[in-house]
Amino acid sequence: MSQTKEKGIKTQISLEEQLSKLSVKDLKSQVTRTGNRSNRKSPLLLPAEVTNRIALDCEMVGIGPDGKEHMLARVSIVNEQGDVIVDCYVKPQETVTDYRTEISGIRPEHVNKGVDFKTIRELVRQLIHGKILVGHALKNDLMVLNLKHPKYNIRDTSRYRPIAKKAGSFGTPSLKSIAYVFLREDIQDGSHCSVEDARAAMKIYMLFEKEWEKSALPASLLLTGPNMKKSASSSSSTSSLEPAAKKQKPNDDPPKPSDKGSAAGREDYVAMLKADRKATAKSILDFDFNKKRVRILSDAKTIEDGKQGVLYWMSRDARVQDNWAFLFAQKLALKNDLPLHVCFNLVPKFLDATIRHFKFMLKGLEEVAEECRKLNIQFHLLRGSAGENVPAFVKKHKIGGVVCDFSPLRVPMKWVDEVRKALPMEIPLCQVDAHNIVPVWVTSDKLEYAARTIRTKVNKNLPTYLTPFPPLVKHPFTADFEADPINWTQVLDTLQVDRTVEAVEWATPGYTGGVKTLQTFVEKRLGKFNDKRNDPTENALSNLSPWFHFGQIAVQRAVLTVKKHGKRYSESVASFCEEAIVRRELSDNFCFHNKNYDNLQGAYDWARKTLDDHRKDKRVYCYSREELETAKTHDDLWNSAQLQMVKEGKMHGFLRMYWAKKILEWTKTPEEALETAIYLNDRYSLDGRDPNGYVGCMWSIAGIHDQGWKEREIFGKIRYMNYDGCKRKFNVNAFVVRYGGKVHRRK
Repeated sequence: MSQTKEKGIKTQISLEEQLSKLSVKDLKSQVTRTGNRSNRKSPLLLPAEVTNRIALDCEMVGIGPDGKEHMLARVSIVNEQGDVIVDCYVKPQETVTDYRTEISGIRPEHVNKGVDFKTIRELVRQLIHGKILVGHALKNDLMVLNLKHPKYNIRDTSRYRPIAKKAGSFGTPSLKSIAYVFLREDIQDGSHCSVEDARAAMKIYMLFEKEWEKSALPASLLLTGPNMKKSASSSSSTSSLEPAAKKQKPNDDPPKPSDKGSAAGREDYVAMLKADRKATAKSILDFDFNKKRVRILSDAKTIEDGKQGVLYWMSRDARVQDNWAFLFAQKLALKNDLPLHVCFNLVPKFLDATIRHFKFMLKGLEEVAEECRKLNIQFHLLRGSAGENVPAFVKKHKIGGVVCDFSPLRVPMKWVDEVRKALPMEIPLCQVDAHNIVPVWVTSDKLEYAARTIRTKVNKNLPTYLTPFPPLVKHPFTADFEADPINWTQVLDTLQVDRTVEAVEWATPGYTGGVKTLQTFVEKRLGKFNDKRNDPTENALSNLSPWFHFGQIAVQRAVLTVKKHGKRYSESVASFCEEAIVRRELSDNFCFHNKNYDNLQGAYDWARKTLDDHRKDKRVYCYSREELETAKTHDDLWNSAQLQMVKEGKMHGFLRMYWAKKILEWTKTPEEALETAIYLNDRYSLDGRDPNGYVGCMWSIAGIHDQGWKEREIFGKIRYMNYDGCKRKFNVNAFVVRYGGKVHRRK
């Protein structure tokens, strides 16, 4: 245990002894809210003054079968000066299944003689009452304590955006990273210490105190000094902030200053896009739908009389609005006076997808199902084989026609082919490319060599296909049967997938979450996209790829929205359109026209030859898949990029190239390198199992869409990247500090 930890615990032995002799009832009547040691009315002596601002941090252990449920194990509270007020271990309420010693520093001997949970909870409740509560990710600490604290009195360093912005964080910054950036302190080196973490949070808060308090409180309640107008030793049990704060309705949040940049002053993009669709056309029947978006896969071309519905088989594009496939299905249903049904066929396992991916997908589908209900469209969740389920549904319910999504990947294409073969002969099967702006079959009828060869073909078609969307409207024809109710929790529980890769917190699944991400990109990051998009320490990317991948927001909608800012941010808009349109269409083209899109047989002849020529070159470093997956290489930048992907479900685009090329350098063969890169990307990235991902790995390792470069060992003529090159482009150390990649040396 470090000196800090030893000191913290040692000074609190007397407090623990005191607490062991007091009941909760005793505490309620005997602890004063000031906690001043000179107060003779209370027999409980605290080791430090309780100031109006205190910092809280907790350590937790794991309970439950897999040890993933949290239980309190240690509580630390420090005052404004960093002096320890409370630092106690807490006796387990339930059987501990994971002490998490490497992270928490907690061992059985610590908690077995700890303070009773109810006692420590009551002490903390009284100490934080009426105080400004400082901490990092306080939601977790308060949750494990089963306590609530008014939002207007919480100062959470993980939630205050100026901290994340100045630290260069893309999402929620870690306490370790911001402590290094702002304090130049290397905390959490090994197991955590709740005293150390509480002190760090307090120090960071004090650095931002002035501006933070201006934004946190209305003008009448601004801080006037370190003691907030009221002496810290005051014996009054009520904070001077409480009377005014209690007037806030309905959620106790204080009124925010009027600011056009604030959330309240910003335009609601969901409502704005709805109005945009309404202004485009009343419905799909009033819109000039381009028939080239559709290709008919069956011999049957028309819907026969006597049918009872049209079915849209949703797969790649899981959204209701801004969906050309859904719109075409509604057009068919309206023209034939038929009800409209939507089905999604869920397979229990798909490639290397984990519970992270399925949770994101199912949460988005839950939003789809609810919107369908409001639009008088039945949403059906089918389970198992699409080749069996979709034709069976069509036959059972006398469906007259089927519309499906397009994907260039072999497994979804196989599903479509199986459905086509099993459908009754008289049922037309239509496929719509709702994922690309220009349909793949329109852009090119061959495999394009590079971006330069497809760019002109895409751009010449944009005036025709980059159009506004009409609305998908409430369907006037009601089905004569209702879809089976869906228990989404039960559906999730029955999936046969890896559950060790957990969902991420930064990305809210579904159409609404995607639109909000688009809005923050346009309002906060678009202006620096062109200049800063290749700097992993800058928050300049759109971050939209998860929603694009799952089809929860249309690329076309994002482009239409971004292009409205062309005059102000012309270079950034042009760069975004290049990546969102040309590069994505190039990826779909590659996977559609090259059945070997994920193996070296799909590489160009020159690339296969050069890799083969250097197959036996000596590798200075050679790592196993497990070592790579757990980020245990000699390269702290590579390890940090891998950890970012594992933790956040994404990796910065520039680093994806470096990451994949190093896998080529550090594995035994090019084949192993490509398999490993695809496996890791598909397993951890939210946008894994995507044409963009396969092409990214093939570009980095096999030279797809690239040219030959200066020949060198292992790489041959494949483009080379190295650590020093990254250092010239961005602050490598800042990125490493943020994600915690360490240098691992083999013994």
